[in-house]
Amino acid sequence: MLGLDLVSTKSLGLRGSLLFGAANAQIRAQPIGNQLGSDNFLVAEPRLSLYAPQGSRLSGALEAGYRFVAGVEDLPRLDTHDLRGWTLALSLSVGGLR
Repeated sequence: MLGLDLVSTKSLGLRGSLLFGAANAQIRAQPIGNQLGSDNFLVAEPRLSLYAPQGSRLSGALEAGYRFVAGVEDLPRLDTHDLRGWTLALSLSVGGLR
């Protein structure tokens, strides 16, 4: 993951990041489980994070991103529209190492 702090103050920060990688998906027939298709594909997810800087006993972050995929051609009844979309995460850390 590549990340860059866009704005940072003592109480809040804004970070942009890019997660890039690969994934694999398989589709199987139910109930017998025969494999109908399998494919590897690329995943890219740019994100923006609003965070409370580390250093206090309580810190947290709110993160939003959008997942893009490419290379999903060998899976029946599945395409890139099924795997891409918005992501949202909320994290809270209590305590921590000093």
